[in-house]
Amino acid sequence: MNTQPPPARLLLIRHGQAGGHDTLYGPTTSLTTTGRLQAERIVQSLHDASLRQIYVSPFTRAQQTAQPSITRTGLPCQTDDRLREFHLGDEQNSTIHELVNNRSYLATWRAHHGPEAGETLGEFQARVSDALDEIARRHDGEAVALFTHAGTIAAAMRWAHGLTPQDDWHTDVEVSNASITEIHHWHRGRHPEGAPFAFAIARLNDVSHLEPALVTDY
Repeated sequence: MNTQPPPARLLLIRHGQAGGHDTLYGPTTSLTTTGRLQAERIVQSLHDASLRQIYVSPFTRAQQTAQPSITRTGLPCQTDDRLREFHLGDEQNSTIHELVNNRSYLATWRAHHGPEAGETLGEFQARVSDALDEIARRHDGEAVALFTHAGTIAAAMRWAHGLTPQDDWHTDVEVSNASITEIHHWHRGRHPEGAPFAFAIARLNDVSHLEPALVTDY
């Protein structure tokens, strides 16, 4: 009888609400008061997750979101530059109002096309996939939390569905602030006669730990 081995469990957590409509939305943007409350609620949701480690994007909003969980769990934490958001180039200095209303980032969908002074989606997908491959193998059979960004979570879903850096982006992933998306990964496969790499999407955009008033999109 085949016994399925335990997977690596990756809990991808989007940062809390940051900035404001008239605030530049870049690497150093800080959490709002609502974002800090959301970060506190994440701690409670991770209490029974049996985590072994925490990984964090270098961006301020992700670091601030992770801090309550790092402090209260006492888990080892590692900042991984590969978990940062897609580099929008000149748009890195846009306000949230401009990003939400113009949605010019949606014009960037071809794998080898990117904004001026930014990175291509192929480059973005490659770095995120490399990070997740490495973390999943390192934590085979364990659970880890990754505090990151909406774009990075979208890239993670592509990774789980077997899309490569050369594939164009045709589907977006909508995730709320402080939401949890959980991917299970068996790097040796779930069955001896099955695919050598196997994934399961355990949950997507889970905000059950947030009160309705704390569910926000940016």
